Amino acid sequence: MSLIYKTLFEVKLMHEFFLTNKDGSVVFSLANQADRLQFLLNQFTNDRPSINNDLEFAFPDSLASRYAGLKIKLLPGYSGFRVLARVTQKVLADNSIVFEPLIPIPTDFYIRVSDINRSAQEYSNFRISRPLPAVYFFTSLNVPAAKTFPYLTAPVSNFNAASKYEQGELASFGPNDLRQYYKDDTGTDQFESAIGNFFANENDRLIVPINFTYSFIGATNLTQASFVLKDKNGVALKDKNGNDTKKIVASPGNTISRTTLDFSDRINLQTIPNNQFSDLVVYSLVVTGDNGYAQTHTVIFSDAIQDVTEDWAAIVINSAPGNSFDLLAADGFLKKRKNSLGVWEDAPVFEIPIKSRFCFWRYVNDLKSELDIITALNGYVTKIGDVLITNKPRSIALSYFLVANDTNTSTKYLPNPVDYEIRLDDKGRFCFDIVVPESDLFPII
Repeated sequence: MSLIYKTLFEVKLMHEFFLTNKDGSVVFSLANQADRLQFLLNQFTNDRPSINNDLEFAFPDSLASRYAGLKIKLLPGYSGFRVLARVTQKVLADNSIVFEPLIPIPTDFYIRVSDINRSAQEYSNFRISRPLPAVYFFTSLNVPAAKTFPYLTAPVSNFNAASKYEQGELASFGPNDLRQYYKDDTGTDQFESAIGNFFANENDRLIVPINFTYSFIGATNLTQASFVLKDKNGVALKDKNGNDTKKIVASPGNTISRTTLDFSDRINLQTIPNNQFSDLVVYSLVVTGDNGYAQTHTVIFSDAIQDVTEDWAAIVINSAPGNSFDLLAADGFLKKRKNSLGVWEDAPVFEIPIKSRFCFWRYVNDLKSELDIITALNGYVTKIGDVLITNKPRSIALSYFLVANDTNTSTKYLPNPVDYEIRLDDKGRFCFDIVVPESDLFPII
């Protein structure tokens, strides 16, 4: 029997940092997947770096032998990876060529891929202050909400006036209307429209260790809090003593900002990857405290994740989730095939769009002198003290690109950040400092 492996599916991480052109155009402006994949092909052809430089894709050790037994392989690809299955080739009556898995893929079979972080977090957009030290969970299943093909990401939450947004955080203002939060020079809340949709966001951060630290973000004068863990049916999990609530109380005269939680005492707690993935592993953590503090978090526990600084994400693909993400065609063969007209049909390609870090660009003279502002930079930067700062935050990219003015009516070359250490200005806004020498563009006073 000939040894044949064919692609079961692909996953592409569409990261703005790598997929922004020098003219400022970005892959997310392309509505059709075929155009986005052509964009990737052009980047690859031009030998442009990809996210694979900073992420490693591999099956978890605990599942590797099982996948080997099912004749499943994982291969890195440009800006992501592909998963292949060993198959037998068949020619149907209409002369189409199809591929049947050598070993049947069960309908409850899940492929979990771990991304081992190296430096991607430096330039990726995500909340810095978070209640949970959660790892991203990207899946073809409708967890925590319904997915839209070909995206493995959860929908961004609707704008909530009561929420305390962090700079760069996304909010939905309606269909195809995502915006990123920031404060302007006056301290007024603003939202900048984002090009594209379905970006990785805080709703995708689901996986936590069984033992972790919870932070009370935005709480004031918190002196006591309660934690209840509920299953998919809303039933609270109990410990062996019949308790379903964990409570903490501050010592007299003190307040609480964070606490350590350990749910290893919960009876029948389901975790991954020791259990096959199902909605049984999805829980709600209900947190309440004084002064009206109330939060509900969707969580998935993993006893394999100990250091969240190393694990960036888990990707779980179900073979038959019952939506457009099914890996096999209705006839049971792979979707990759040559049809009766002799045209190749490709395996499904799933996408994870990721925004770049969204910061103000602050120009600082290399000799610490006071910078002046020239007329040509009006509409691009504002002089504040000794420095110049962009009027709006800007996303960063590996390639230097022309920067648009505030009204997007013209562009200009401005030095782009090369140091991605976040600094705060006197208004508490996130900034990247760009050190510049005295020049016609950046004169000093």
